[in-house]
Amino acid sequence: MSETITKQKIDLQTNSNNIEIKKPLLPELPSVSQIRSKWKKWTFLGSLGIGLTTSIALRARFNDFATAYDNTGGNPLDLPEHKSIEFKTSSGAVLAVSIFEGKGSPIVLSHGWTENQKLWSCLVKELQKDKRYVITYDHQGHGDSSIGNLGLTVDAISQDLSDLIEGLDLNDVILVGHSMGGMTAQNLMINKSAKNRVKSLILVATAASAVPLASLAKIQPLSDQIVSLLRSSLLEEAFLNDSVGMLLVSGAHGKKPPKAQLLATRDMFLQTQKEARSDFVVDMSKLDLVDDLVEIKVPTIIMVGTKDTLTPLFLAKQIHSKIKDSVLVKLQDRGHMLPFESFMDIKESIDKLTKLTSKQ
Repeated sequence: MSETITKQKIDLQTNSNNIEIKKPLLPELPSVSQIRSKWKKWTFLGSLGIGLTTSIALRARFNDFATAYDNTGGNPLDLPEHKSIEFKTSSGAVLAVSIFEGKGSPIVLSHGWTENQKLWSCLVKELQKDKRYVITYDHQGHGDSSIGNLGLTVDAISQDLSDLIEGLDLNDVILVGHSMGGMTAQNLMINKSAKNRVKSLILVATAASAVPLASLAKIQPLSDQIVSLLRSSLLEEAFLNDSVGMLLVSGAHGKKPPKAQLLATRDMFLQTQKEARSDFVVDMSKLDLVDDLVEIKVPTIIMVGTKDTLTPLFLAKQIHSKIKDSVLVKLQDRGHMLPFESFMDIKESIDKLTKLTSKQ
């Protein structure tokens, strides 16, 4: 018995000694140089793919700009013949003013931030067909107007506008303001003496409180950066490139903006003094006229584009809710630059207010 057991043990030991034990196979790890090589390869291919996609998208975008229908006929900044004067305001600023002789109530057009009076060229041409009396001007630091000594604020340019209306002895004024010009018009109707000379108001793509973009200037570190950027020569150099310039301003326009209008927006930006670009943004970040809008008693039309990202629809609704009996006009697929995109709609609003107020 014991012999058998011993033999079995020996056999087991022998068998166990003959078993081939295999280690699990592990993948061979790549070297650091191999990893770096692959990373460079895929980074290059990824960058190439993104670059090609972006290039194709931009080319398509520029083709859209070049082929889009242009309701201005390709000349959005071509003011018709007029009388030019220089008007000195109580702030010490000298404003470049254009007077288009005609009949009826004077129509005063107030442009927006980084624009100038040429913005209204197409509207003025249409109004002249009816031989209307029109006044346009450049805000401080914009176009051909100088900067005064009271600071570049909405309140300061509202006083300029009040001075201009009273200085030219205008009465029964139809006041039209675009963007910052609309803020100027609202502030005048609340706080300035010339409000009694205005009989109707058209607010075009504007706001009574800080717009989303300007709100960033409330944050001090961002405010300093925004001021530096808007005053920088590098930004100007970027704008001087037609392609880059068009892309930078395209967000202010609605659906399928034409090349000539984009370049016109770019050109007006470049014709604005650096201080005016930056300081007005900081001031507009503090804008709050909402609660005082109830003081505006004249017939008012508020116009906004449904694609406006700078002064969006909710800001137009805010104004509409405060000004009694005001009319809100929403323009489908239009952006912020309504004096280009929808100048005929603005003329129609002027005609409506002219008929309405003539009956009163």
